[in-house]
Amino acid sequence: AQIYFDDFQFVDLQKIENYNPQIAAPVDNFASNSDFTQTDIFTDMIHGGTWGLEKDACRDFTVIDNIAKNGSSSLLLNWNRENGDCGWIGAGFAWNNWRTIDMSSVIDSWGLRFWVRTKEGSYDNVPLVLNFIDGDELSTNSIAVSNKFFEGTQISTEWKEVIIPLSYFGFKAKGLDITRINQLIVAFQGSGSLYIDDFQFIDLQNIQQFNVPFTATSVFSDSI
Repeated sequence: AQIYFDDFQFVDLQKIENYNPQIAAPVDNFASNSDFTQTDIFTDMIHGGTWGLEKDACRDFTVIDNIAKNGSSSLLLNWNRENGDCGWIGAGFAWNNWRTIDMSSVIDSWGLRFWVRTKEGSYDNVPLVLNFIDGDELSTNSIAVSNKFFEGTQISTEWKEVIIPLSYFGFKAKGLDITRINQLIVAFQGSGSLYIDDFQFIDLQNIQQFNVPFTATSVFSDSI
């Protein structure tokens, strides 16, 4: 092609008669979703937007096909912060492929659920710390996965369900934009070897243990 240019300059558009272009609204490829349907973090496969799963001297995080709670696969997490200069070991799950998610309808009534077991032996707690980040990189409370989030006092080589109500994370108190949640961050403590499966969000109204009527109302009445 061959063209000519002339009078290539800046002009005041207010002085241009009948200048009224139809400008299309920009497309935001990372806009929030109006409905919370992105409930799956890990089930059989890793979603796009996951980082920190590379293998190095400190960690080896792998999807395996020979052990699973449900479906065909689980996530095997091996890590040791004492192997060299490891520092912080963590991974991020931007489970909607980096698109922000509107969680305003679920933060008070839903929970984060996953199944966990050890590769061998037992632990008193799950040595993980979890927090969420919004589109402006503000963080929720960091929640250590203690035994108050699962039945019994230990995890072992048998699968055990872990449920953390989202209310524990303090989305509103920490000032996050709950319509633009972006990532779940998982930090690994000490050393460990765990299998994780069915990592997802669930409605706690469907979980019996979270719907027991509160009847123990009396602290003191006539007698101790």
